[in-house]
Amino acid sequence: MAINVKTKYPDNADAASLDYPSGSFRNDSTPSSEDGTPLEVAWMNDFLGSRDAVLLEGGITPSGDPDTAQVSDFLNGLKQIIANNTTHAPVGGLLQIWDHIPGVDEPDNSGTVKYIKLTAGEDGVGEYNEGLLAGETLADGGGLGDPEDVTVTATISYAASPMNGQVVNLINSEKSAVIPGESSGTLILDAIRNITGSIGTDRAQITSGSGALAGPSGYANANADGGSLNIGRGFTFDASRVVRTASRNQIKAREATFYMRIA
Repeated sequence: MAINVKTKYPDNADAASLDYPSGSFRNDSTPSSEDGTPLEVAWMNDFLGSRDAVLLEGGITPSGDPDTAQVSDFLNGLKQIIANNTTHAPVGGLLQIWDHIPGVDEPDNSGTVKYIKLTAGEDGVGEYNEGLLAGETLADGGGLGDPEDVTVTATISYAASPMNGQVVNLINSEKSAVIPGESSGTLILDAIRNITGSIGTDRAQITSGSGALAGPSGYANANADGGSLNIGRGFTFDASRVVRTASRNQIKAREATFYMRIA
């Protein structure tokens, strides 16, 4: 809402123009006339309300000192509104930040825009998620008892967030990768394509394995056409003999810290 000056003061304001589409203020034409725009609380509050709307939307608390061209709460409010609407992810969107690099800061939560850090143990006093998350839980996501295969969640606890009360996965702590898909939020456990193999013998002598196969750990004697053969037994398969292995399948990658916008 805003006052239309010419409508509010039809006999005491100048007509609308390209410079002032809702009319403009004017002085008394002579010292004794009263045809100028009156100084009234209505239009003063109109300006004050507009200023306060900018401060409120920008998350700026008035300092108590008059604005100047060098220090202005109003200007800071405008800057914050512009930043909130041009440099941030949408609500529910993710940011990846290499915050291990000196000079790289976490998303600023001092205004009305709020992010959560998708890391467990960050909701205490003075920590990034203070007042934003509650009810952290840790569970064995795959049911395999593997400490690497866990699901870590928390509940958004911020009344101003449209996501308030929703459960989110703390993927920094889960070490979960984010991939494109058609079922947002669906958990896809790590897996590899099946590897099969076999060893067959027909009175043949087996003495060693190579690559991922190792052995034999022992021999059994067998007679073949009157001769003696040593048949190997106790072979083992271990992929780490030929490739790097870890407690989960993974591609070569570098970690970044994920944040999610919640308001």
